[in-house]
Amino acid sequence: MTVGSGPSAWRAGLRVAAALEAACPPGLVVVPAPFAVRASRADGVWPDVLVVRDEKSTEVLSPVAPLLVVDVVPPGCAVDDANARKSAYERMGVECYWRVDPVTSLVTVCELDDDGRYGPVTEVAGTEVFDAVRPFPVRIVAGGSARR
Repeated sequence: MTVGSGPSAWRAGLRVAAALEAACPPGLVVVPAPFAVRASRADGVWPDVLVVRDEKSTEVLSPVAPLLVVDVVPPGCAVDDANARKSAYERMGVECYWRVDPVTSLVTVCELDDDGRYGPVTEVAGTEVFDAVRPFPVRIVAGGSARR
């Protein structure tokens, strides 16, 4: 969550991180903000939550792309910024990208296809449920909590 995100964005990020942590299998780690996803030391994006392989993460730089990146959209976020972040994650090879909008209770889920491009998997809102398979099984309820 960026500075000035507001309470709704912070709560949404915490709920997603807690649900992922509860369902996270051995060998993977859920990392809440602040932790940069970097293609190099000079280039980085700061997602709200990410999932990485335990042995591949360091305190400074992840040498391989995370398996999942979650961006919580702060109120008033520019569409251009969200699209630029999504494109950066795609270029880095982040397998799964979730965009959470706490104001509209919309969760957009994308996964890399065989061509290395994000294809939409689903969008859920309100009380709708998404049963994620990647990077591991977890149930996401768009407007509320997420659980195993």
